[in-house]
Amino acid sequence: MKDQYIMQIMTDRGIIPEGTFDVTSGMIDKFYEMYSENFPQKSGRMTNSNIKFAKKLAGLSLMKLNIARSAEKFDKYEKIKIDKPKCGIIYLVSNPAFPDMFKIGITQDLEKRLAQYQTGDPFRRYKVEHYKFVEDIRKEEERYLQQMSTDLAKGEWVKSEKVKELFV
Repeated sequence: MKDQYIMQIMTDRGIIPEGTFDVTSGMIDKFYEMYSENFPQKSGRMTNSNIKFAKKLAGLSLMKLNIARSAEKFDKYEKIKIDKPKCGIIYLVSNPAFPDMFKIGITQDLEKRLAQYQTGDPFRRYKVEHYKFVEDIRKEEERYLQQMSTDLAKGEWVKSEKVKELFV
């Protein structure tokens, strides 16, 4: 409810355009700023890691709004192409069945994506090691894979613990 309140204010003020949009870091910063002003923390100052996490949640809230607006445009009686949002989540997944192997991937719904991985493991041991909200998921995924090119095992699977450093 609080997120919806902030997003409505941002839309009313023209910070978030009507209809679908690309989430920008400026929008995320403004969301965090407005949220902090309207719903101050009772415990006092936030740490840098808390601020970083709050901005990640702000990005996810804005992304969900954009996806919901995209779905509203879809007419189930007409087959129309809807552009996928550029923003999303880049993540790192591991499974103890594959020691020292990590999968770099992108999604708009991390919970749903992890559930898809779990269908391939009867013990459901896939684990999200790290994730990050980014403005352009395809560009970021390509950049991460290029940085790890010497350690790529196959496709988007990396055989190196060094990949975790990309998410810090």
